[in-house]
Amino acid sequence: KKKLNKIKDTTPIKIQDIVQTREDLIQNIKKEDPIILASIKKGIVLWGFSELVKIIENVKN
Repeated sequence: KKKLNKIKDTTPIKIQDIVQTREDLIQNIKKEDPIILASIKKGIVLWGFSELVKIIENVKN
C-alpha cells in the first residue's frame, strides 16, 4: 500500500487500485464483469502482470 501511495503522489493521472483474490478475478472474468474487463483492457498493471496473464490464459481454456 505504501508503494501505491507513493506512485499516486508522483503521477499526474488518477490511479485506482483493484484488489482481488485469484478466485474472485477468475469468477469476474467468467461472468464478464464490465468493470474488471475494462480495467484489464484499458488499465496499466503496476505489479502482478505475469500472474494476471496466467489467470486470463487459464480462464480462456
